[in-house]
Amino acid sequence: GSLVYTDPTNENVKTLVYVPKGITEKYTIPYAVTHIPEELFSSSKLKELTIPSTVTFIGAKAFSSSSITKFNFEKAPEGTAEVELTFGGKKNSNGDTVYQTFSWCDFTEITLPARMKNFHADIFYSCSDLKAVHIEGEGLYTSTDDGIVCETIVENGAATNNKRIIYYPIAKEGAFTIP
Repeated sequence: GSLVYTDPTNENVKTLVYVPKGITEKYTIPYAVTHIPEELFSSSKLKELTIPSTVTFIGAKAFSSSSITKFNFEKAPEGTAEVELTFGGKKNSNGDTVYQTFSWCDFTEITLPARMKNFHADIFYSCSDLKAVHIEGEGLYTSTDDGIVCETIVENGAATNNKRIIYYPIAKEGAFTIP
């Protein structure tokens, strides 16, 4: 089976550290896991991955070059508050922070949860087949009906009704009119 590490200094932090490479179809991350470390699923042969609502952190290049074409982000159980999801970055040799969470993946669309605390365009670095990014629910980040990611503009600590486009999928075809 898989291996989960519980941080001895904070037992609320549970990191998935190993998933057998022999699993190639579907895999559901165990409920209560809070962290997916960098490159854990890199080059994985999995086709479908379910991520529980307990996950609060996904490391840089966590799914880089994987065969995963379907990501299922579960919602929090009824009566339970959603927890924020952070995409982690790491410094490259130039000192720049890179995220590249889904880099070099071949899926054409993905649905992310609105509970994201941060969104960086380079999480989809070199995803040359990506046509649409959907964001399920309401939050700081939303998506248009055709899969373009927008960020709600915050002024003086309060959300406004204004949004800005922050990601346009590289393989998106056709014309787009800015509303």
